[in-house]
Amino acid sequence: MNFNELEELIERYYDGKTTLEQERQLREWALGGDIDERLAGEAKLLREIWGEKSNSSDEMALFFEKKVDEWVAADAPRKRRKFRLSRPWRLGIAASLLVACGVGFALYRQSPAEQPAQLDPRDTFDNPEEAAQATCQALAKLSECMDRGLAHGDEALAKALGEMENEP
Repeated sequence: MNFNELEELIERYYDGKTTLEQERQLREWALGGDIDERLAGEAKLLREIWGEKSNSSDEMALFFEKKVDEWVAADAPRKRRKFRLSRPWRLGIAASLLVACGVGFALYRQSPAEQPAQLDPRDTFDNPEEAAQATCQALAKLSECMDRGLAHGDEALAKALGEMENEP
């Protein structure tokens, strides 16, 4: 048989459309010694399918095992990377905790003479109108400070959201 006839017969065999006589011819060709280089791989595969011993059955098994492992690895879900803080962030957090502990310890160790005066619950204003005016001024100042702080917070939030949207 020539190359084209063999190629067509092999294709029909894989599709399951060969007769018993054609399969016998294909078996004789694959087990015979006259094999074209271009169809050597097909002959080797057919011998493996039919259970004929070949020198490279271990090679074929390793090849198929490697391919299956590659397919499984490609289909496996990728592991998510754990969130890790970079070194400058860790150092900053550690420094903040150290400062907070130092301030707390210093306030705890203050002698009674150095402690701030206790608030006296007595009235500081004799005139209720003056007290109301002073309260309004204090609340207005508090409101201004809160507005400035909220404005800075809104700017920082908008900037962070903008950076997150720009990331790929």
